[in-house]
Amino acid sequence: IVYYNWYLTNFHVTIAARLSRDMYSYYISLPYEEFSSLKSSKFIYNCTEGVEVFRNGLINLSTFILEVILSLAICTFLFFLDPKIMLSVVILLSVIAMGLQIRANHYQMSYYLILLLIPLFIIKFKEYFINNNLKQFWKQSCVIIFSGLLAIGLNFTAIISTAEYSKFSTRGKSEISLTEEGSQILASSGLEYDYITQFSYGIYESLNLIIPRIQGGASRENLGKSSELFKHLITNGISRAQAEQFIENVPTYWGSQPILEAPAYIGVSVVFLAILSLILSITPLKKWLLLGSVFSLLLSWGKNFSLLTSFFIDYVPLYNKFRAVSSIQVLLEFCIPVLATFGLYEFMSTENILKRKKLIKTILIFSILFIIIFFTKYFNSFDGVNDAYFSQIYGNEILSQIKDARISLFNDDVIRSFVIVSLISILLLYFLKNSKKNKLVLFLLYCILIIDLVGISSRYINRNLFISKAKINQVFSITKADASILKDKDRFRVYEPSIGLNGSRTSYFHNSIGGYHGAKPRRYEELYSLFISNEIGGVIDMLNVKYLLYRDKDNLLKSMKNHNALGNAWFVENLQKMESVDSVYYAMKNIDFSISAITNSNKSTLLPDKYKIDSLSSIKLVDYKAGYLKYNFSSLEDSFIVFSEIYYPHGWKVLVDGKPSNHFDVNYILRGMYIAKGIHVIEYKFEPDIIKLGSLVQIGSITIFSILLLISIAISLKKRKLINN
Repeated sequence: IVYYNWYLTNFHVTIAARLSRDMYSYYISLPYEEFSSLKSSKFIYNCTEGVEVFRNGLINLSTFILEVILSLAICTFLFFLDPKIMLSVVILLSVIAMGLQIRANHYQMSYYLILLLIPLFIIKFKEYFINNNLKQFWKQSCVIIFSGLLAIGLNFTAIISTAEYSKFSTRGKSEISLTEEGSQILASSGLEYDYITQFSYGIYESLNLIIPRIQGGASRENLGKSSELFKHLITNGISRAQAEQFIENVPTYWGSQPILEAPAYIGVSVVFLAILSLILSITPLKKWLLLGSVFSLLLSWGKNFSLLTSFFIDYVPLYNKFRAVSSIQVLLEFCIPVLATFGLYEFMSTENILKRKKLIKTILIFSILFIIIFFTKYFNSFDGVNDAYFSQIYGNEILSQIKDARISLFNDDVIRSFVIVSLISILLLYFLKNSKKNKLVLFLLYCILIIDLVGISSRYINRNLFISKAKINQVFSITKADASILKDKDRFRVYEPSIGLNGSRTSYFHNSIGGYHGAKPRRYEELYSLFISNEIGGVIDMLNVKYLLYRDKDNLLKSMKNHNALGNAWFVENLQKMESVDSVYYAMKNIDFSISAITNSNKSTLLPDKYKIDSLSSIKLVDYKAGYLKYNFSSLEDSFIVFSEIYYPHGWKVLVDGKPSNHFDVNYILRGMYIAKGIHVIEYKFEPDIIKLGSLVQIGSITIFSILLLISIAISLKKRKLINN
């Protein structure tokens, strides 16, 4: 009941899978052609992902089907095993649940789940302590802990490799400790406060949990052709085609977040049942769910409740590793539907002479709440943070019409939520008089739930986006500039300044230097910031950017060749040795990368500072694939080579003529190494030791899990045989 009620209350995203992500970690494990290609990792949706339609990805029907099949499989598994759930079955189900949660590869959600479980442990400890039954508590706790460890073991490779990489990423501590002037920088061990709290839910905005467009809904709303704004545009001489295009993307959102793809609407029908549940009775489990909901809401306010947020960022371990604090509402989106389920079950299945009185109390609470919310519109300005910008683009008259549209959306959704609560109230009052009609009441109630939730999700889900892959020729349209670059069969990269690091269009056709990921290599992002702010042309040269894409005055994409690109690898004359990372970073503004390399690595201490380059010297990339690079080297002089590849300290091993050698970081982000004169074959192989360790742990965990499964089946079959006899 809990499981499928949760499905109904989250109907618009229970069929959702997270949008495949550009795997930025490939920057450190793939050869340069795939340096910035869009690599994907598909995520299985799980309950702690919550109601995050556009924040977390596009709809994928196959995920819903997978979850239904998994549910049926678990039910079948339980049916054939012993009716009295035995310990091994509990462990198996716990491992499956936690294992899939971790396998979803969204550690922020796993972290939030742990935060939610901590108060549950405290509440249950108190309960068992009062009942003088701590032995049972520790027994159950050991089962959960063992199951958790086994679930971690099944995902150990991904976990430890991510932990290793996180120190190298923007989630780790910056190595820069001084400003260019020499002032001390207070380095954070995680993300910066402003970045963490950029997406902070407004306190008033949180009412969109029950009234979706109380602050305008999404950043862009489709108001439809029947809206007053559309009529105004037509009346004022705007062509119908232009008016239709504008009305589909009206900036109605007037909250404080930079962008909002959809409000975090749980459903006023669900919240009503959750409040009814709390008024009917307060149990330890309900206390936990209420605490989880309040805790989640307060933390989602971020910088709007800085006292609590700052405490968590500064003192709670790992909290500063994650961004977008508003996403913690995933806990609230789990707790409230479960509370609602408990409330509905209790209301319809238990005898309670005070049920009518408590239902009326719930109705009064919501009635007063709606009245207060409705009258707040007379105190709201309905001004958005970007209205000054919209005024310049659209003019004051159109902006005034947009504000009127915001008021209209406010009124419509307040009335809508009020009507839904009224219908549920009438149904429940009818049930109290005619309890034998419980099936009819349940049917009508679920109809209201579906209308409530699907009705809102339909505003934001464009079903035309979901078409077969076979019908898609290309995600992006190729331009003449792209076509001309593709004729060049050399190995190089392309840079499109207008979309910077995060754009995916360039990577679709070319090897670019960008690609989105929430945890980019920290040094790479720091150098890119330095490159942008100081216009250091040499940076794109050393990244082997042979072509740049730009838009002309007619907004057509054009290509421009960079004749200074340094290639896949090159010889340098000078190796500049610095004392600190800060020195290397700031020296990047003035160095000539074609003849010099700069480093602060200890491995460079015994190496010469100067090198001769004879006219016959050469180095060429002759083979490359995932985790492997091969170069042919020839020189009459001892040389120092810079490779246009990201330096990553874990896993990359270099061989010269089949024998292990050393390389180290140069130019802040690249690889460099000393090569003795002669003809050599240089090979780079990505063979991280941590993956081998993780694989061994996973094999051990799978073995333990399989043994438990076989034991469960054997015991169950034996008991059933005894029962049948």
